[in-house]
Amino acid sequence: MLVRLSISVFLITLAGAVAMANDAPPATENVVTAATTAAPAWLAEVREILAERDADRSRLEREFNNAIDETAALAIQRRMQELEETTELKIMNVQLAHLRQAGRVEEADSLAEMIREMTEPRPARDATPRPRADEPGRR
Repeated sequence: MLVRLSISVFLITLAGAVAMANDAPPATENVVTAATTAAPAWLAEVREILAERDADRSRLEREFNNAIDETAALAIQRRMQELEETTELKIMNVQLAHLRQAGRVEEADSLAEMIREMTEPRPARDATPRPRADEPGRR
């Protein structure tokens, strides 16, 4: 097994050396170039959203590191969580728009339902008061 692995590594290295000698880009460059040029159109929008999120997160991390007390730090942590949730929804909405544009109705409907579940307020819990431990009739 080790011999086969060594031969494989040698052949891969040899192929890269031959490509370099011929001034051809290594095979991995061709794969990356092909993947980049074949990227879906919505990917640029997602990258822009992520870049914006990264800048906002860096700013919030600086604020967090300079927080004067636990209350301020907790408030910043909540803003960080909101930033992540907002970013996720923005990306999902970009995907939704492109699914609809492509006519992929079932996938778009499924994603729209997920977005609705994430953004609609949840029903309130049952507000029936619980009996206190010191009430008569409780053990």
